[in-house]
Amino acid sequence: MAYLCKRYKCYWSVCWKHKLPDGRWITKAKSLKTTNKSIAKKRFDLQYSDGIGMVKECDLRDWMEKYKYELKNNNQKKLGSLAFSKYVHDTGEFCNFMDGKVFHLSQITRDHVNDFIKKLTGKNYSQSTISGYKRSLRKMFRIAMVLELIRKNPMENMPIPSSIERTKFFFQEEIRKILEAASDNDYQTALALFFLQTGFRISEVTRASWEYINHSNKTIQVLGKGNKYRIQKLPARLYEAVVKIKTDRSLIFGKSLKQIERDIKGVLNTARIDGNSHDFRRSYATYSMQVMPMDVLRNRMGHSSLQQLDKYTRGFNQEIAPDIKELFNDWQIK
Repeated sequence: MAYLCKRYKCYWSVCWKHKLPDGRWITKAKSLKTTNKSIAKKRFDLQYSDGIGMVKECDLRDWMEKYKYELKNNNQKKLGSLAFSKYVHDTGEFCNFMDGKVFHLSQITRDHVNDFIKKLTGKNYSQSTISGYKRSLRKMFRIAMVLELIRKNPMENMPIPSSIERTKFFFQEEIRKILEAASDNDYQTALALFFLQTGFRISEVTRASWEYINHSNKTIQVLGKGNKYRIQKLPARLYEAVVKIKTDRSLIFGKSLKQIERDIKGVLNTARIDGNSHDFRRSYATYSMQVMPMDVLRNRMGHSSLQQLDKYTRGFNQEIAPDIKELFNDWQIK
């Protein structure tokens, strides 16, 4: 499906997607030799006025299955399970919203997208969540254009505000309150310490399994982003707390991501502290950089470069108390 875009030296071009024999998609272009948008549109319409590039009809109810297939098999970048679920969930909500309004994918307009965004805003969704929906829809329409199911992207030039970067980490007194709030419950204690002393993402905590714990040297292997495994030390205090809640389940915590998010939020509410599960990861990076080498911390965080640590370690200029330093000091694998 051909479309207009501005390319080299601000010249307008006719662009289209071409599939290579190895399955990859590339963009091809032909210059219209003008920087004027209105002239470019006239030349574009003349070139395609004979019906070349007419879209294929796709029933909106059949679209989700095609979309899932394309995401799994023909996406240029392999998606993780969480990213795939996010795209499918957001697109599914949009298709449910459009049910009864249009019958074919090609009938969706920019006004429909704006109405959907207004609905999300009316639900008091945060700007970050709405931006996530916009990115998911942009991905969907791009795939639809590659498949020649639409001629114009309804989200073309639609601004997507970048999410406000949250740099919050827990102060030392807040960490004490969190551990105190969880102290009466073995499960909550193990969960809070697991987040705090490993720096794992919530998806990694959810997947943490007894099978991958090495009890002799007290380490755990975890599957992180990009389907890459890494080994993490389980400090003595954390190891004891985890062993105390051991059951016959294969997973350490044996719950879904949403349930674990709700459990850790309950601990924070008991401690009367505003935060989320990712703030534990920021806290781990912020305090660990004071007691371990940066390259070791980079590997522990699952980052490909030291620059990625910057967003986790901003604004720290305090001396660490001995009891807090002890939480992050047991990092060497013996």
